[in-house]
Amino acid sequence: MTYSGNLIAVGSGLASRSLALTTTSDWIQFTFTGDSVDVFGGTLATASTTATVSVDGGAAQAWNLPTSARKATKFSVTGLTAGSHTIRITGGSVGNVAIDGIMPYNGDRTKGIRIWDGGKGSAKIGDYGTDSTSLIFQSMGLIQPRMLTIEFGFNEYFGNVDPALFQTQLTNSVSWMIAPVTVKPTVQFIVFPEPSITGAARAYPYQAYVDAVYAAAAATPNSFVTDLRSALEPGLAAGSAGLGMYFDGVHFNAYGQAAVADLILEDALARMA
Repeated sequence: MTYSGNLIAVGSGLASRSLALTTTSDWIQFTFTGDSVDVFGGTLATASTTATVSVDGGAAQAWNLPTSARKATKFSVTGLTAGSHTIRITGGSVGNVAIDGIMPYNGDRTKGIRIWDGGKGSAKIGDYGTDSTSLIFQSMGLIQPRMLTIEFGFNEYFGNVDPALFQTQLTNSVSWMIAPVTVKPTVQFIVFPEPSITGAARAYPYQAYVDAVYAAAAATPNSFVTDLRSALEPGLAAGSAGLGMYFDGVHFNAYGQAAVADLILEDALARMA
């Protein structure tokens, strides 16, 4: 992905890290391999904005964005010859177009498993769970996911967020995510072992955040909790880089990431067998 220097990160949309085309000269470009592609995005604070889409340097096509502010939509390009392609989105009038990202297809638009990564570094559930109109929730209606995997609690623990507030915002966020989905998805909540990284004193015990996750799951239809506390070793002390599955007591190294991915998938498959 490449983009012009004027793009700014905005706190909405998939991953809460969308890039905004704020002037007519702003652009963002993706290279992909396939025969079709969907571009996900929407309008921000400004209504009646416009954008154009071009493929492989061809003629610009108008993207008919919503006429109201803070609305999610997508632009589909089909009928391409299978192979490598470049797609560029350019800002039009007014600006404030949020670009979440793309999903390419290669003869498999209606089949297979697709993964959308909504991660955001150092995020707390409060980044999502206070505004039901956020583009990230609207985007769920475009994606129509069959499963959601959600993990929060670490940053709330480190940030001394009130566990009761954490529970409310987590419950609300999941409710807003599944609301626009026609066939309600399975929701998988993840619980990790208590981190051992040192730092400021914690105002609440880690168990309070675990309890909040379980409470949010109890309030969410068709959900379950994958509790990894007994399957993973506790976080090692800071400074023990390269040992075990952690490199700083909370973040996993390559071995830890692989182990976590396997455990999450194994639990999900076992429950849906």
